[in-house]
Amino acid sequence: MVVDTFHLFPETMSFLKEVEKAYDFEAVVFQAKGCADKSEYDAKHGADLWKIDVEEYDRICKVEPFQRGLKETGAHSAASGAMHRYRSSAETPQIQHLCFTETHRGMSFFAGCNVMLNGRTRWQGMER
Repeated sequence: MVVDTFHLFPETMSFLKEVEKAYDFEAVVFQAKGCADKSEYDAKHGADLWKIDVEEYDRICKVEPFQRGLKETGAHSAASGAMHRYRSSAETPQIQHLCFTETHRGMSFFAGCNVMLNGRTRWQGMER
């Protein structure tokens, strides 16, 4: 399961295709409900929603697709690409305190997800 926020690095989805081919699988991709691509998202929500109302952007592009993905795939764990140094503490204060593994019983964003792996939590960008 992959959540496409329509604001990922341009290489992300092409890299996903490479991984799918290399490991012979097809990821299930979830995005903002009712939006098949970025142009539909922009027309419906505006290209700058993330600047105007980051909480609404997070709800539409991250929380809802993530929860829908967990429900539809039956997944109970997930891996995150979150890197605390790229998000300001004003946007998401919890990102400053990410652990490599977390349990999330009862937390609203992670409803249905029992374990989150944050493999890039302390990544410094030099390990490429």
